[in-house]
Amino acid sequence: MTAIAAYPAQDARKLRGRLLVNQTFVWFCVASTLLALALLIVLLVAIFFQGKEYLVDRVVQHGFQRSEAYMWKAIEGLPAGSMDRVAALGEAYIRFAHENREYFKIIFAIQTPAPRKIDDVPGQGGYRVLRQCVVEAMEAGNIRKMDPDIVVLYLWSVVHGLVTIFMACDPKEMFAESGCCADMEERDMAIGLFERFREMVRVGLEPEAGGGGNA
Repeated sequence: MTAIAAYPAQDARKLRGRLLVNQTFVWFCVASTLLALALLIVLLVAIFFQGKEYLVDRVVQHGFQRSEAYMWKAIEGLPAGSMDRVAALGEAYIRFAHENREYFKIIFAIQTPAPRKIDDVPGQGGYRVLRQCVVEAMEAGNIRKMDPDIVVLYLWSVVHGLVTIFMACDPKEMFAESGCCADMEERDMAIGLFERFREMVRVGLEPEAGGGGNA
């Protein structure tokens, strides 16, 4: 005989009703708690990713500021319009990448919801100073007249490609047979190769015969 059956019929029905109400209330409380926990988890995940994106964005902003500072420092004292000024920016880019590897990786390796607009980063990511030097070199007759933005993208791609290849591969293995740049540090090797590229770039960009210009 159950405990409820021991009660008179009317009292037993009342007790069963109360137990049903209590069970329903308990299940309601459990369901509400689980729902609240689920919403809290969703909220925390959203806050985490928003916070992560914010932190990454701050690091990217600071990284571009440091990169631009390297570039402006590199051209101090060099004559405006000279190819030496343009080349100094390439060397500064390589130095920044190798002396600030984590900044460089965060700036260019971490995926973002949408590509950053060049105008939204400090100094346009170094684009501004490079474009200024390219335009000055064109005006001085050291680079043939053409779309300066195409020239900037070309120069940036050459140096950026050199840096990223060196970061992804062992450069010494690439030149094992030729013996080029043996016993050099990675950064010095990248700069050494950049110096070799410089002549090819200069020939590709120099004005047509008779265009003049001072290097």
